[in-house]
Amino acid sequence: MSKYERKTLPLLMNESLNLFYNNCKLKHLSAELQDFFDSEQYKVSRKFSITTLFSQGIKYNNAIEGYNDDLEVIEDVINNIDIGNVPVEKRQRILNLYKGYQYILKKRKINKKNLKELYELLSENLIEKEDFLIMGENYRNKDVYIHYSRNLEIEPDRGVKAELIDEKMEQLFSFINDDSFKDNQIESFIKSQIIHFYFVYIHPYYDINGRTARTVAMWHLLHDNSYPFLIFNRGVILDKSRYYRIIRDVVQYNNVTFFLNYMIKVVKEELEKEYIIKKIDSKTKLTDLERQNIYNFLSFKKPDTIIDFTVIYNRFNEMKKPNYVYEKMLTPLFEKEIFLVERETKKNINGEISNQKFTFNENIIDLEESYVKKYIRK
Repeated sequence: MSKYERKTLPLLMNESLNLFYNNCKLKHLSAELQDFFDSEQYKVSRKFSITTLFSQGIKYNNAIEGYNDDLEVIEDVINNIDIGNVPVEKRQRILNLYKGYQYILKKRKINKKNLKELYELLSENLIEKEDFLIMGENYRNKDVYIHYSRNLEIEPDRGVKAELIDEKMEQLFSFINDDSFKDNQIESFIKSQIIHFYFVYIHPYYDINGRTARTVAMWHLLHDNSYPFLIFNRGVILDKSRYYRIIRDVVQYNNVTFFLNYMIKVVKEELEKEYIIKKIDSKTKLTDLERQNIYNFLSFKKPDTIIDFTVIYNRFNEMKKPNYVYEKMLTPLFEKEIFLVERETKKNINGEISNQKFTFNENIIDLEESYVKKYIRK
């Protein structure tokens, strides 16, 4: 059996070479993902998509770009609760994604006109005035340089030449609205990630390209009713440097296999973790914040003390002290007996509370189940 099956895509890269991928490299991963759906009867509704899109979806889409907004702050902003101390730019960034997600939920066709409307929502009051003044009717009309490193001595990458953007975007719209990749939801996800990559590659705007690319990928998934995969942003934040590195490799070699392989693995792991969270939720109803903190526990090797958990929490949220994390994030999970304290350690998190080692309650979740064992180490 051949280990190479080249799929050439109608999307031109540099020097008029087509983007392509090796389908054989994806078949095994796709089959594993399909087995997961078949064995677990993983049914996901539109209601799940709305839950995924809003407070949590906003958090993880922005987090890829280094904005570690607290879930509670996001929920206050989108519910128009005036908490007073949220910076104007942060509030605007959250509201823009909220409005953008509302827009794509209406299932409008993805075309030039509608993309322009979406981008205007996502970029409102966030674009530098100088960039806004030199924007063309739909896209940037000057070259743009993309910094993937904070080290200013590293030469930035260059986006697609401005004069080629319109042509390449038309290729992308044609690809999106072609009926290919319609056999099943997994093919729909693969197509969404080709869209995701190619949009980032074109970089049609001066700013807000990444958020727009990921939102357009989600838009395609909504259009195809492929709700489970809307969760993909959540996995990218766990290794953002690899995400950006793979995008750069694809641009160099025109081979999107690397990116698709990475994204299929990411989404499969996120769906497995979501399966565990859903099982816990079926026994004891979880809040969004409790879901997030269980997710944090599942995503890292042994964050099994209060101090360890605080380190993980602070990677993806505004910095908090261990006593705050203990009282606000962990205590509700102790009270519901989702987590159980195993023992106290020799360290303290403050003068009164000892650092505690904890684990999942086996009466809440079967620690021997295959998907559970993968993420919960006894």
